Amino acid sequence: MDIFMKFIKRLILTLFLSLAMLAANAQGTLISDIVALSGNVTDVDNNAVTGLALMAVDATNGTWYYTMDGSTWMAVGSVAENEALLLAADAETRLYFQPNPNFNGTVTDAIRFRAWDQSSGTAGSKADTSTNGDTTAFSREIGTASIIVIAVNDAPVASGLVVTTDEENYMWTTPLLIAYRKALIWVPTSLWAILTS
Repeated sequence: MDIFMKFIKRLILTLFLSLAMLAANAQGTLISDIVALSGNVTDVDNNAVTGLALMAVDATNGTWYYTMDGSTWMAVGSVAENEALLLAADAETRLYFQPNPNFNGTVTDAIRFRAWDQSSGTAGSKADTSTNGDTTAFSREIGTASIIVIAVNDAPVASGLVVTTDEENYMWTTPLLIAYRKALIWVPTSLWAILTS
């Protein structure tokens, strides 16, 4: 089965990422949005299916995860041409980039992959794609995708200041910005009563 990739030169995946914990908010990108028989992959066989063989990820500024059921996320880990992660282009399988704290910008060639027709190999397992094209399950052509991480407005965090005073005394502090139940409260001057038992 020979798979031809028509026009994958560079696919820009724009992900609106939250820096919140992965398990709580990860959505990722459907593999079917990266490779699709109706878009950038053709297959001469009838009833063809597709997916991708993930050969490289740029993890310089974050960590890559995948899910095959839409909810259980696993780290991509180490991948290579001879150890490519197979991911089906279906309604549940997704790829997600969790950026390092405070990272934003473009990751050029964030992933490298070959199209996979699922005629051999199993989704979620690894395969050697160094033999490709012709009647193999992997495309000869290599696709790349870049990712744009949009900056988010991080909530301020107060930390580090420890002040002590004698028991039952009062202390004046400088103006303070307090985060309380998702609201920011500006306290021009704070009077702290330090009470001990």
